[in-house]
Amino acid sequence: PLAFMLTGTVANIKLRVAHANAIEGDESSTPGADDVDQWIVDADTDMGLGASYYGVNVNSIVNTTIPGASGITNANEHYLGVRYNGTFSQFDVGGWALYNWGSAKVSGSPDVENTGYALKGEVKTDLGKAKVGVMALYSTGDDGTGGNDSDAFITPSSVAGTTGYWGYTGKLNVQGPTATGIDCQAVNIDGAGYCDGAGSDTFGTGITTVQANVALPLIEGKLDGYAAIGWFKANEPQNPGDDDSIGTDLYAQVKYHFSEHMALEAGVDYVSLGEGHPDNVTANESRTMTLVFSRLQLEF
Repeated sequence: PLAFMLTGTVANIKLRVAHANAIEGDESSTPGADDVDQWIVDADTDMGLGASYYGVNVNSIVNTTIPGASGITNANEHYLGVRYNGTFSQFDVGGWALYNWGSAKVSGSPDVENTGYALKGEVKTDLGKAKVGVMALYSTGDDGTGGNDSDAFITPSSVAGTTGYWGYTGKLNVQGPTATGIDCQAVNIDGAGYCDGAGSDTFGTGITTVQANVALPLIEGKLDGYAAIGWFKANEPQNPGDDDSIGTDLYAQVKYHFSEHMALEAGVDYVSLGEGHPDNVTANESRTMTLVFSRLQLEF
């Protein structure tokens, strides 16, 4: 990878400009064939308002680790967004809106031009010693009937074949043990699964999710508890008659602090995967999964 970032303040507006290039494949065979370029421009004010532009160009990302996944051959996606974070009474309120436009080409298929949007709102507050949060997220999808013009919101994560969506729960988000990549059930904001591959039936289906969590100290300074629940559905299944249920996720853990930097996490994550989840959409089935985990880690 190669990256640079410039930060500064102009007229009380905090600015960040960055560019990154990642070489994802074998440069000796076809120079530049698997490069990913990213551009970022951020602006934030003291009033909690902010705006961003994000661009990503992907060239020849083919996910050969997934049977039947053809992958993205090239993509050029742009994102323009606004956000707000503030406090009203005892509530911390945040939200953002993103507009996405661009084009992507899946191997063996014509270019698809897409324009879509995504919205998120979140409220956090303290209830005694507990910290409680509620969030809702929506992104547009497309059922594939519009030909080469799509209403889908497409994430950079899905274009590059990764997952970058953080939420409250476990197996359907990048949270806790899922952040280590130990399983493939996490879904992106556009509905594509982490191990599902670009160009699959779930690429660009959109998502609606509502999630809540609670975190509280069980033993002050030593033991913390955390629990979360989330509900997920696809907005536009791409095959007529497909179910839109992605699933329901229940997550709970405790965290014991041996010292300031050493901690042990342990918990359980139970998820009911609907027929619309990327794992199940082709098999037209629903199933449940349970993850029991522990991990010892240094935190800085």
